[in-house]
Amino acid sequence: VVITGAVLWYHRHSYRAMFGAWSWEPLAIGALVFVAWILIVPAETDEGRRLADRFGQWPLWLATTWIAFRVVGSVIVVPFAEELAFRGYLIRKLVAKDFESVSPGQFTWFSFIASSLLFG
Repeated sequence: VVITGAVLWYHRHSYRAMFGAWSWEPLAIGALVFVAWILIVPAETDEGRRLADRFGQWPLWLATTWIAFRVVGSVIVVPFAEELAFRGYLIRKLVAKDFESVSPGQFTWFSFIASSLLFG
């Protein structure tokens, strides 16, 4: 999370024009997907109990830090990196070899379907 977040932050000027202005909407959608993901995972599993037992043995600061990194990674870092990889690069690369010549909103049906299948 730290390394990927640092790389994304360092190169933020390179892709800022690609995605437009900052908006809370993508962050809210990421948070909702994270909550849905947490809710659909069964709470009573052996793995869940082992994790809860480990959290009970950890100092509060360590458990809180671990959870914070998981949330930041799941809500911000991973979705942003996936968008850059699949929409920012792969779709455009499947349209033309020189992907930088393809505008960020441009796609073909082949690039759309192929990148969706690869993402899935």
